[in-house]
Amino acid sequence: MLSVGSKHMRYAERQMNVLSERLGSEEKAASIMQSPRLRLIHTTLESEDLGITKDVFEEIRSTTTLIIHNAWRLDFNLVFSSFTPQLDSVANLARLAISSPHSVPPRILFTSSIGVVSSWSSSAVIPEEPLTDLSVAINNGYSESKAVAEKNLEKVVENTPVRSTIFRIGQLSGSAESGAWSTSDWVPLIVRSGQEMGMLPECANRIDWLSVDIAASVILELRHSIHQTLHIVHPHPVTWSCVFREFALLRDKPLVPFTEWVERLEADAKGSAAMRTNPALALLEFFKHLDDSCRVTESLREDGVWAEEIATLSIERSMAGSHSLWSACRITEEDVRRWVHYWKMRGFLHS
Repeated sequence: MLSVGSKHMRYAERQMNVLSERLGSEEKAASIMQSPRLRLIHTTLESEDLGITKDVFEEIRSTTTLIIHNAWRLDFNLVFSSFTPQLDSVANLARLAISSPHSVPPRILFTSSIGVVSSWSSSAVIPEEPLTDLSVAINNGYSESKAVAEKNLEKVVENTPVRSTIFRIGQLSGSAESGAWSTSDWVPLIVRSGQEMGMLPECANRIDWLSVDIAASVILELRHSIHQTLHIVHPHPVTWSCVFREFALLRDKPLVPFTEWVERLEADAKGSAAMRTNPALALLEFFKHLDDSCRVTESLREDGVWAEEIATLSIERSMAGSHSLWSACRITEEDVRRWVHYWKMRGFLHS
């Protein structure tokens, strides 16, 4: 159901456009938008009343059985304080769940990030357990805010009847069906950089990207999990080279060491029109951090440390409860071609 009014119709139209883009089909998008099970309500989650009328708030409070919080500002350049509205949204949704009239209050599913354990060093396997040390998330404001949100939800679970499951999600790739992958993400930005820089970066890291549609299925399959923390990454990682060799082939660009690519990106930043022609510059600091990670991995391998000894996320609990994760197919050249085709169709890449 769509709320009446020109403002709400604009929101509906925008959602329709997004669905059409991601699904690669206006027909499929229209079918979803016309479903009697769907209701779009524009909210302000950082407000205690969610920015909606009392009647609508009461309706939501009295009928909600599951809350999925999947809205977070994605900007690796911001400091922790910039994410105060997002942290407020977690608190407000928790209050909504606590106030439920149901004997069993709504469960809260929160999509966190593997960035909250980016500085993990205590063991080779990162367990599907709540954080005990917030310092492992110190990297950028985005990861730090996600870590604090996790701890806040843990307190809710400890002190109220509300249950929650936190999903630490890795890098999500384009749709397995349509190849749809947001052009503002760091991977397409790297691929696009090849047009301006004439090269693409090589790295020693593994790739455990999971397609966004499979990740969505995993979350739904695990929505009733008894576990408080679960990890969602691809169970069959591949090497960076497996993916970027195909990118390089499709874009007819050579692969160079990541450090060389970052240095070239920094040099291009000094050009007056660089930001307009190379959008990868918007994530320069993020790419510097990724370069550090690539060099650490390369150093470990030179010292005889094999891939299985480098810190990885445990996914045993997630695999046990999700057929979609357990049966996920390894990334192939066809996946890479599908992503590139989508970016070309969007006009993001030259043909």
